[in-house]
Amino acid sequence: RAGHVSASAMSSTDPPSQVHLVDGAGACDEAKLRAFGEETGLAAAGRAYGVVAVMGPQSSGKSTLLNALYGTRFEEMDALAGRGQTTRGVWLARGSGTGGGAEGVLPLVMDLEGTDGRERGEDEAQFEAQTALFALACSDVLLVNMWTHDVGREHGAGKPLLRAVLQAHARLFGPRRSRLLFVLRDKTRTPLERLETILRADLAAIWEGVTKPEERREATLADYFDVRVTALASLEHDEAGFKADVGALRVQLDGYLGEAAQREDAHVPGDAFALSTKALWDQVAANDDLNLPAHKVMVATVRCTEIASKRLAALQADEAVAQLAARAMQAAVPEFGQKLAAAVGTALEAYDEEARYYDAGVATTARDKLRADAFGAFARAHGAQLRFAAAAAEAALAQDLKDADDAGFAASAAAAVASCLEAFTESAKAAEPEDSEWEHTEAYRVLVDATKARVTAATAALVDRAVTASRGAVREALEPNVASLLEDIPDDLWARVREAVAAAAADARGVLRAKLDGSGVDEAAMAEAEVAIGAHAR
Repeated sequence: RAGHVSASAMSSTDPPSQVHLVDGAGACDEAKLRAFGEETGLAAAGRAYGVVAVMGPQSSGKSTLLNALYGTRFEEMDALAGRGQTTRGVWLARGSGTGGGAEGVLPLVMDLEGTDGRERGEDEAQFEAQTALFALACSDVLLVNMWTHDVGREHGAGKPLLRAVLQAHARLFGPRRSRLLFVLRDKTRTPLERLETILRADLAAIWEGVTKPEERREATLADYFDVRVTALASLEHDEAGFKADVGALRVQLDGYLGEAAQREDAHVPGDAFALSTKALWDQVAANDDLNLPAHKVMVATVRCTEIASKRLAALQADEAVAQLAARAMQAAVPEFGQKLAAAVGTALEAYDEEARYYDAGVATTARDKLRADAFGAFARAHGAQLRFAAAAAEAALAQDLKDADDAGFAASAAAAVASCLEAFTESAKAAEPEDSEWEHTEAYRVLVDATKARVTAATAALVDRAVTASRGAVREALEPNVASLLEDIPDDLWARVREAVAAAAADARGVLRAKLDGSGVDEAAMAEAEVAIGAHAR
């Protein structure tokens, strides 16, 4: 295939292999693009990369220019074989080095199929428009390679090319300002300033004739294009001059790429390049207009979701976290909340690092979901910790109620309940990492009901003890009195017995009230106990 360089054929000093970004049939292979991104370091570059694309007439030396500029190995036309199509579709390669104003910026170079070729026949105009739109959407700098002698010519190769570029830009919704660098090949004695004036006049005339959206109808060429012009000596007739001009052009391009890498709206992060480029080409191939803001949101949504899923999976696969969750299911783990918060925090930090280049709103939404999903994955362990905390607090309450004196039982019980709920709340909060949005309201309510039941049961036991004691007091009061009456039975025996029973019952009620003083027993329960004492006395 034209332009292909196998990895095995390259030495350690060669630039990485190139990839057929869009093949001759118009297909874009995302998997190959991903592999290219991993191999070249693009996937890890963040925004520290730039794309230079070149388009121009067939056999105008586009591939030769890129090879000279960036050390790539795009296939060049064989001059002896004559003019014909060399590059078919769109090729992408990593350029050699960085340097100049683009220090640390990875250069990518895109070689587009030449315009005005005969090979595509009737499909030429459509594919030309598609690649122009694609290049504008993907590149930071679009080189328009033209023969110097075509500048100003009505029927030369330049006019259709310029028209294709400007018309393509009208199909960008929410376009950024595109940088067009016209590279005039085989410069002549005509001053560059004169050539630039003619070229800009041609561009202005074509721009006026381009059908534009209503909101851009009054826009000027300068509103959407930063146009620059340079000229190169002839490689064939002045190789030394050509190399010198190419060196100067490389410095100029490095500066442009350095500037572009600093702009947040320049392009998607490197790890999303394959996804973004494939989606852009699919839209272009379908002859759809490109909504670049919406496209970036789509890319951000897909990538941030992927990053979040990866970080969630890594968190769940972490052995230390898994062991923490397993322990939390078996017993109370005081450090559960703190350790889980640290683990989730680490996952979120890793997410933030990878997602920092994407649309802020999209990245934040995916981050919030990651946090919720991360804590949700350990919700069962959190529920277990609440149950253990409640059980421990309730057990302590039971012991406190058991140890409480009958005298002042109500105050002791209230203090025990308060201590129980406070202990549970402290443990529950410790089990709830910050930002987890976990809460223990329902568990607290259940525990409150349990404390009421325990206090009620303890109070009932206290009443039973008081009643039993009061019955003993009745026996102690009645037995000697009734026994003396039976030894010397008086005529009013039953009246005297009834008096003794009433007195014993009264004394027992006094004992009962004394024992239940401060117990919190309400009057209805107290009256019921007194009735029971009276019945026992009778």
